[in-house]
Amino acid sequence: MFILLIFSQLIGAQMPQARGVWLSRDVIEGGVDLIESTCHKLAQANFNRIFVNVYYLGATIYPSDVLQQAGGPRQHIQFAGRDPLAETIEIAHRWNLEVIAWFEYGLMSHYSGNDTSDSGPILTAHPDWEAVDNQSRHYQQNQWGVFHWMDAAHPEVKQFMEDLFAEIAARYPQLDGVETDRIRYPSTDFSYSAVSRQRYQQQTGGTDPLYIYPGHAEWAQWTAWRESQINQIARRIYQAVKALQPDMLVSAAVAPPYMLLSGSKLQRWDVWSDSGYVDALEHMLYLNDSDFPNQFELARQKTNPHVLLYAGIDFNTLQSALFQINYALTHQADGVTIWYYKDLNDEVLQTLRDEVFKTKAALPHQDLIIDDGASRFFTATGAWDKYSGGFNDSYLLSADPAAQAVFDAPVWLSGHYALFARWPAQSDLTEQALWRIEANDSAHSVTINQQKDANRWVFLHADSFSYGSTVRLQLTNSANGKLAADAVRLLRQKPLKAIDYFAPDSVHLNLKFNQWIDSAAALSPANYNIQPQVEVINVAFVGQDRSAVNLQTAPLTPGQNYQLQISALKDYVGIPLNDLTLSFTFDPQLSEIVIDNASDTFTTYGQWQTVADSCAINGDWLYIQAGSGARFAQWWSPIQQDGYYRVQVFIPCSDLTLTSDAHYAILHNFGSSSVILSQQQAVGNWADLGTYYLKAGQTASVKLSDEASAGVIAADALRFKRTLNPTALPLSNRPLPDDFTVGANYPNPFNNQTLIPLHLTLPAKVRLELFDVRGRRVFSSAERVFHAGEHRLTLKAEQLSSGIYFFVVRFRTADHRQKAHYGKVMVLK
Repeated sequence: MFILLIFSQLIGAQMPQARGVWLSRDVIEGGVDLIESTCHKLAQANFNRIFVNVYYLGATIYPSDVLQQAGGPRQHIQFAGRDPLAETIEIAHRWNLEVIAWFEYGLMSHYSGNDTSDSGPILTAHPDWEAVDNQSRHYQQNQWGVFHWMDAAHPEVKQFMEDLFAEIAARYPQLDGVETDRIRYPSTDFSYSAVSRQRYQQQTGGTDPLYIYPGHAEWAQWTAWRESQINQIARRIYQAVKALQPDMLVSAAVAPPYMLLSGSKLQRWDVWSDSGYVDALEHMLYLNDSDFPNQFELARQKTNPHVLLYAGIDFNTLQSALFQINYALTHQADGVTIWYYKDLNDEVLQTLRDEVFKTKAALPHQDLIIDDGASRFFTATGAWDKYSGGFNDSYLLSADPAAQAVFDAPVWLSGHYALFARWPAQSDLTEQALWRIEANDSAHSVTINQQKDANRWVFLHADSFSYGSTVRLQLTNSANGKLAADAVRLLRQKPLKAIDYFAPDSVHLNLKFNQWIDSAAALSPANYNIQPQVEVINVAFVGQDRSAVNLQTAPLTPGQNYQLQISALKDYVGIPLNDLTLSFTFDPQLSEIVIDNASDTFTTYGQWQTVADSCAINGDWLYIQAGSGARFAQWWSPIQQDGYYRVQVFIPCSDLTLTSDAHYAILHNFGSSSVILSQQQAVGNWADLGTYYLKAGQTASVKLSDEASAGVIAADALRFKRTLNPTALPLSNRPLPDDFTVGANYPNPFNNQTLIPLHLTLPAKVRLELFDVRGRRVFSSAERVFHAGEHRLTLKAEQLSSGIYFFVVRFRTADHRQKAHYGKVMVLK
């Protein structure tokens, strides 16, 4: 057999899942190109959040008035004239990554190498802010050097920390979250400054702490008092950020449970969790594999169920990281955060994608799904029976008229939400399932016929909810028939944004949005207004992508600046979206760049021969005999507009025997890619070399070598043709209008393998067939049963020749309904 098909499936359905990484400082220091390539790599590996180190070594990467007023530098000197945080937010959002501002140093103000006398600018300006230990030392010294901390008990330090976080929340409203770190003491040896001792005695009437030691009658009180100083800072940071940006997530990187239990850091993150001082905790579980399960379970037990648990994973070895990530995600973690990016080379990222992050995932704090197995948020009373099937492979069924199921959904971010429910297909279900939705001191009821619309998300209600609230969805039966309790979903509505748009020619405008949109609104020309006045004649979706539209317009004038006003659009459940105004210019030279063999931006090395041919672009083309790879032809062009470009070469008609394995190297924004193309099979046509992201100000090039097994290598014209962002939205974050959804395969074209994502809302038998351009079936897989959920088909063409092929994914359900999805792939070798 010349082609291998691998069925790779996730257990049950893909739940929303946080996949974050703490970025190493070198990424931000490397500039926008390195930030861009890093975000691209992480997005390709199916990560969905990055933590940007904004505060370390006593300074911030962004301009900070608060730090400057406290006596510190306004900004790290290497970033003068830049705002790396703003740069990163813009770039990461383009790759669908959340950005969290991570304050690594926290209460640790200064690192002085081995110099114990240098307290840094802030503590030099405010010597009474400095933390002091029980031996009167103003520093902490360990194997990594000397560190100077601020005293958490000082009222001005508390205010400084509150102001620092409030400043970033106010300055960067587009930021997705903030993360505290080192909001603790260095050890129990600290908080013996004059200010701390005096305040303790005033507030408790106790002894001077210098005379309190472990075993002393006041030791427990002294410990609790210091812990309360840390708790106050955590509370003030949370409240300050949420007061300014209630839709911003506040998380904390905290010590592992064994440090909590020993009290060694005086950091009571369990109190923060229970008191509502944090939305999410990243417990730094930097442990060996034998200790990890126990510490993870303790972290879960000590974390309030309404606080998100994003386990911190130390990348020690790849094998260990895979074990710990898998353990956390299969034992009720809401996600993971990996320490840290510098350890994640290309091979590691590919393995993480292949083994644990197999499909894209939505974020739990944006898209919460609660199924009947989620003991944190689900309770059932009355007589219920559990069955296999449904969402996440289980559901409950009851014939008890008094039965009740309750889903309690916490809200971490203020915003407008859509609520959904789903149930399995069963003929004896009730026609009057009553949902009562309680929140904001009000209630809304909706009756659902469970004999219809099974195995898909069905819209119940939409409303605005505030952070810290709980939305209760109560399910009861108001008629005959059995009641099914399976899963609910709380999906936060995102503001509408255009993530890509351009005019490919004088009578079209392509747009891609950041979410799927309602068909009726999206396809109405009246909702698009172009000024100066240009009529929008027709609107169509781009293929099956309901987040991308093509506007057919009256002729656009080259060089004219236009304003496109978009209004009255709705999301896929009919909730109105915000209006947009976009600026664009039609420039034919930007949308399509053609470079011929006679162009100034074309060169050759070696003895290439010229052939006059009316079939060629501009009447001639070049060729050379197959060789060792030392001779080449090269096309290049400066790029003037950021975006995705389809790279194509024209293969002329020829009486000569063209090679079946021409070697092309494409230099793009993220390095280079190699493609092997059969020129024999592409004569007289533009042949695809792939779609690549190219950045304005850079030069893109394609190099064709003479390396080939036989024949001659042809060089004629090349073009960079602008196309829409091909990045697919996470399947779990899309509406599911059909029982079966097939995503775009990636990559396409491909050399070795391509991935075909599937989403099934109910179990089905699946078979894949492959046909060549003559309609001959060249492969048919065995039919296999897939459960509801997300899956991948990995198509490997190890012995398949270059060319275009058509695939068919066939679905067949237990009730004999059938459906087929058709797609096209190109193999380049």
